[in-house]
Amino acid sequence: MVLRVDSLIKDFRKGFFRKKTRVLKNISFEVNQGEIFGVIGPNGAGKTVTFKSVMGFISPTSGNIKIFGQDNSKYLLKEKLGYLPENPYFYEYLTGFELLNYMGSLHGIHGKHLLDRINYLLDRVNLTKSAGVQLRKYSKGMLQRIGIAQAIINDPDFVIFDEPMSGLDPLGRREVRDLILELKNNGKTVILSSHILSDLEALCDRVCFIFHGEVVKQGNLADLLSEIESGYEAIIRKNSKVTQQLFGNNVVIEQRGEFIALIFDEQHKNNILQSIHSNQIDLVSFHPIRKSLENIFNIHSVIDKQN
Repeated sequence: MVLRVDSLIKDFRKGFFRKKTRVLKNISFEVNQGEIFGVIGPNGAGKTVTFKSVMGFISPTSGNIKIFGQDNSKYLLKEKLGYLPENPYFYEYLTGFELLNYMGSLHGIHGKHLLDRINYLLDRVNLTKSAGVQLRKYSKGMLQRIGIAQAIINDPDFVIFDEPMSGLDPLGRREVRDLILELKNNGKTVILSSHILSDLEALCDRVCFIFHGEVVKQGNLADLLSEIESGYEAIIRKNSKVTQQLFGNNVVIEQRGEFIALIFDEQHKNNILQSIHSNQIDLVSFHPIRKSLENIFNIHSVIDKQN
């Protein structure tokens, strides 16, 4: 086991009266050697706070974090870790090469070994031609690429990527996915978060879902997908004739003037289609549900809002 997070609680105090807000509520999960572990949740769910707690940047209110069997506060553990924050910020007057050279020297890497490592990573993230350009002239996608490179400059055994696909175009996302899979094939352990669920679905061995600071579901990706019932997704244009009663007890998401209903009962499907037809309701689309992380996320989002 590479990482064990046990009963993690984190409180912040905000405002003039220092009112306590609980951001993490008894978070527990484990990450095993050589796997890619995905952390999924909406904005503000607590993913970044969890990662910062694991890295030791902030201290939890209570709970335990073990990395390679040791308390995460152990200084010597840091040389085995790599980290990409959600919003990386670097000194903008450094060039890409200078940043990697600086980060490598902080890890005690020098000479030809460091130079070879820098050149390899610049090529791997497709920034060789921009190595001498100051970071202030980098696009968001280029900053994300150099951020990924600095996270693995020390060839870490355990890497945390917080939103590594942010700001990348489709080609860049593919290259980063390939890089993450390469890390796994080399025996590294990776934990990452992303709002691009299809990327996590393509990469992860196991995932956990965090909503409002709590783990609501976790497990092997294949097992979680197998739990999704076969069903249908109906997208219906919202109007005065459309009410909640039309959908019964089915999961319903309302967005941008449309109702999205996830229907898992054959009889409900027939009743809804008949009501749509008899009431001349505008049906945008109706199709079988493909088992995916997005379906699980949508279902838990609705449950979370209802609670």
